[in-house]
Amino acid sequence: MLYLSVILFELLVVVVVACYLRRTGVSRLPPGPPGLPPLGNIFQLPSQFLWYKLDEWTKEYGPLYTFWISGQPFVVLGSVKVAADVLDRASGVTSDRPAMIKAREFFCRDNLLQFQDRTALWRAKRRSVHANLNVRSAARFTIAQAQDAANLVLGLLEHPHKLFHEPLHRFAPSVIFRSIYGGQMIPNCGPDPCEHIEHLHV
Repeated sequence: MLYLSVILFELLVVVVVACYLRRTGVSRLPPGPPGLPPLGNIFQLPSQFLWYKLDEWTKEYGPLYTFWISGQPFVVLGSVKVAADVLDRASGVTSDRPAMIKAREFFCRDNLLQFQDRTALWRAKRRSVHANLNVRSAARFTIAQAQDAANLVLGLLEHPHKLFHEPLHRFAPSVIFRSIYGGQMIPNCGPDPCEHIEHLHV
């Protein structure tokens, strides 16, 4: 029993040292706040108003730093200039997506543009979306937006007993459904077609 305990302790020490080496010498990520090697900075992060802590670290470590949670790095871009440099000017190496099996493969069958990898097919889809939803092209949807806005106000006036968020909840999907798929306006009464999507995300 003692022999097994010694082996487990040595294994724990190896894991802790490996995590520490990954964070310091091996990792090419920008340095950030120190934390416990296996758990990272998890105990330093507040449960609410996380951005205050991130802003505090930005002032201490600069506008580009890394914090860790259980071996998973999170790189923080603390200024508009740094965000533009990393995400725009270096988009060729920074614009890929992490693996999201549930959202990407299970829910969307890898058909949702924002979850796909940066491939030739993704670039073709992105060009198509940009051609139809840029600032000039999107102007043709203003009539539909105005109609749905009027329908939203009408719903608030006709059904004051309903919760305030219910008509608002129908407004955005109605605009999107009409603009992208050419569908009809979603009425204020009747079944909500978005409930099924919400149930999938629970």
